[in-house]
Amino acid sequence: MKRLALILLTTLLLTGCGTTTPTQSSQAAYVASSTSAKFHRPDCQWAHKISAGNKITFSTREEAIKKGYEPCKVCRP
Repeated sequence: MKRLALILLTTLLLTGCGTTTPTQSSQAAYVASSTSAKFHRPDCQWAHKISAGNKITFSTREEAIKKGYEPCKVCRP
């Protein structure tokens, strides 16, 4: 009986390990710094340099442009 309970518990734990929750960079289509005038794709080399405290996210390209940000010349969002 203990062995069956152990197998069941292990199975439940391993099943739960396969679930993931989306991170902020995967939810945001575009990112920018509050101290800059450029916006980037989340995987851009310059986006990785933005500190968490300065990071702003946008759902659409149009939203970023409307707020006064310009597209990055490296990642070309």
